[in-house]
Amino acid sequence: MNNMKKVKLFFIKYAVSEKIYWKIKNIFNQQSKFHKIFSNFNFNGSVYQIRENIKFNHSYEGEFLDLFTDKNEYKVTKWHHYLPLYEKYLMPYKNKSVKMLEIGVDDGGGLSLFKKFLGEKSKIYGIDIKSPPKEIHRNVGKVFIGSQDDTKFLQKVFDKVGKIDILIDDGSHVINHIKTTMEFSLKYINDGGIYIVEDLHTNYFRFWNNNKFVSHDFFQFIKEIIDDIHVDFHNKELNHPDVSKYVNSVHIHNSFVAFTINPKTKLDWSRI
Repeated sequence: MNNMKKVKLFFIKYAVSEKIYWKIKNIFNQQSKFHKIFSNFNFNGSVYQIRENIKFNHSYEGEFLDLFTDKNEYKVTKWHHYLPLYEKYLMPYKNKSVKMLEIGVDDGGGLSLFKKFLGEKSKIYGIDIKSPPKEIHRNVGKVFIGSQDDTKFLQKVFDKVGKIDILIDDGSHVINHIKTTMEFSLKYINDGGIYIVEDLHTNYFRFWNNNKFVSHDFFQFIKEIIDDIHVDFHNKELNHPDVSKYVNSVHIHNSFVAFTINPKTKLDWSRI
């Protein structure tokens, strides 16, 4: 580093204080690390090449692949391994009168994708901190503007849409926001519904999760939910009763978790 750069660095540290400087620098490093990893997994190619990549790497060529690679009115970004997962978990709701809420609408591609898969009987809603293209409201479903960690806002949304069957959290990816949303929203999901959280790799990046690998880590939170599901076999109090009384099972995939919503399983066994 030359002398001029050293002088500039000194005055930057002096202006913002060294503690704040290093905090900002660490955030920048985390962001850079995340984006470097993210870009390494980015598969660029033609629609045909993307289709072939998914078919080869994930042994999948179902309807979600067709919808994802079809000519879409709105931009949609998905990790490839999510496509068969969505077909697996959303198939029971296809062509039924269900209500779905997606948190994190962006340009509206996800909402459009889910609407096409679930069918015309479905009602689709969204939440985002910014407005999507105006025609989304007319062509796909109503989008509410607000933050997913604002429970007063969430209450207003559920007051308008009522109970839902599917909730997909593809929002801020901030772990505390994800937990706040889940703890508040589960009571508004019908029995037999499903709650999906995407992109949980952010759990491992300090920018989105200051508590990684400690008690507030999201996967530690899931472990505690699993312990609550097994409460019949231990004498400990429930860790998260407001969550555990709704969650019947937990399905964990890479960066993707699906919670099924049902009353607690009644345990019986027989020898025949």
